[in-house]
Order: sequence, then structure tokens, then C-alpha cells
Amino acid sequence: MENSKPIFISYSRIDKNIVFPFVKRIEQELNTTCWIDSEGIESGSQFEEVIVNAIEESNVVLFMLSDSSINSKWTKREVLYAEDERKRIVPVVVDKKGLRKWFKFHFGNVDYIDINDEGQCDKLLNNLASWIGVERTSKKNSSTKISADIGSQIKISADKNIEGPREGLEKMAHTGHAKMMIKRFNNRART
Repeated sequence: MENSKPIFISYSRIDKNIVFPFVKRIEQELNTTCWIDSEGIESGSQFEEVIVNAIEESNVVLFMLSDSSINSKWTKREVLYAEDERKRIVPVVVDKKGLRKWFKFHFGNVDYIDINDEGQCDKLLNNLASWIGVERTSKKNSSTKISADIGSQIKISADKNIEGPREGLEKMAHTGHAKMMIKRFNNRART
């Protein structure tokens, strides 16, 4: 049976303004649904059962690490239970302070992701896609292809992660023909 919520999010509600947009990005780019307690579960016994089931059914647990989550007894329980269940645990630092306190003591050898570093977020999204067996449906910097025919003998093409066609041509500017194409592109952009 395929898990409909393969990523469990452990976080402190104090951090929801940072966590929720990131979770939305994960869900959009991986075309999946994360398990996150966004509304609150009412009774204590029901809460524990729901959390335990969600962790057991997940493939990956993202621990959204902050001073608030470090000091939460519930996030600590979630992470330690996930460890007992041999789940992949990925700390995602949301406040630029790195690993610390009990998490560092217990999981000090684990690599972490800094949510404020786009390169690390991109790496995490690629890893998550691999770990849960999906493909990314979109990327912030999507791959763009550029090609230009100059005369009948020369063809310039590029397949790189770029922001737009001008930047792609600038990356190819090591040839005189590419410089000529940049000049033509700039002239057309002004009109």
C-alpha cells in the first residue's frame, strides 16, 4: 500500500509562519502530502495514537529545529519515537542557529538543512523525492533550453539552470557569436 503522507513534519506551532510555507513548497514540488498537525488534535490519548500512526506510516521525519521545537516535549517525543522506529530523521534548521542542546547531544553526527539556504533546500527536495520515490514536478530554478542559429553554419545552444534567456546568452559569451546574439537580444528587449 502506497503511503499518502510519506513525510512527517515535527515542529513547534510557534514556528508555523516559517514551517507552513516550506511544507507547502515540499507538497507542490513533490506532488505529495506531508503529515503535519496544523489544527491541533483534541484529546491527549487520541493525540498520541494519531502521532504514533503518522510516524509509523512515514518514510521520512523532518524535524523543524528551532529554540521552540527544542524546548517542546512533544517534538522531542516525536523525534525519539521516529528514531526507535528507524525512520530517516532530517533536522531542518529554521532559525539559523544550527544543531544545539539535546538534539545535538543525541544526533550530533547528523547533517542538517538550513531552511534559509536555497541550495540546501534544493538538495533536501531532491533527496526527499528520491527517498519517497517521486519526481520533482517543478523547481524554483527550472532548467531552460536556449538555442540560436547564426547563419547557416553556426548553432549555439545551452541547457543550464538559468533565470532567463539573457543570462543564458551571457553564460555563453565566451564566443564572438554569442556576444552578437546578446547585443541582438538586448536591442529587441528595448523595443
